[in-house]
Amino acid sequence: MERYQRTWRVGGLQRISGALVGRLGFESTHAEDLWDPEIQDFEEVEVPGGVAAPFAVGVDDLLVVFQIRSPFIRINSFVGALRTLLRESTEQDGWTVEAVQQSQTFAEWRRSVTRVTRLRVRVLRPNPNYEGRPSVENLIESARLSSANLDLRSEDIDTDAEIVRELLDHVDRGYGDGTVVGQRETVGGEVETVYTTGMSGSTDLAELPVDPESGEVDRQTLAEELSQLSEELTNPGE
Repeated sequence: MERYQRTWRVGGLQRISGALVGRLGFESTHAEDLWDPEIQDFEEVEVPGGVAAPFAVGVDDLLVVFQIRSPFIRINSFVGALRTLLRESTEQDGWTVEAVQQSQTFAEWRRSVTRVTRLRVRVLRPNPNYEGRPSVENLIESARLSSANLDLRSEDIDTDAEIVRELLDHVDRGYGDGTVVGQRETVGGEVETVYTTGMSGSTDLAELPVDPESGEVDRQTLAEELSQLSEELTNPGE
């Protein structure tokens, strides 16, 4: 399946208890200048590459857990690729794949996390104005931009800072979109949680051990995480 100039495939499928586990990933190529001893010069060559994300899907409830392979495969790219693969392989457009999210406002989400470590926003030129957002106006208008992508990172971003407030207010008015990454304290330690502005909701990310050589989560571990998540969603609060 072709998606954004990448060829996506599913492989290594096997059954573990009530889960089907495998790997979803993509192949791509990029140009490199490599030395050719025959011509005694550098020659542009297309070099293959790719990344795969282990996943587990429940046979009965179709719930999916997967490993993020940042920066190449994150929540949106995995969800989009899986949805397209299902639709193309079955020739049925009715398939949909959605991230499990808790519906809440940004203010509610911010109160639930101890710190914010990343803010990625895409801001667009508004219609009609920049009321209350002079910093955003200066960014877009001074450089005559139609849009801008910003990636703010820190161990603890001050979300009360004027520029951050303006950026979030701007996308909240419909002039762009954003993703905010934070850390939430739990009994087992900090858990990463992601807030998506367009969906007005958040998704928690579990930290699981990975193989030091492959960098991947063990398939049995993913199947166990899937079973635990399925139980939590079926019996919330127990």
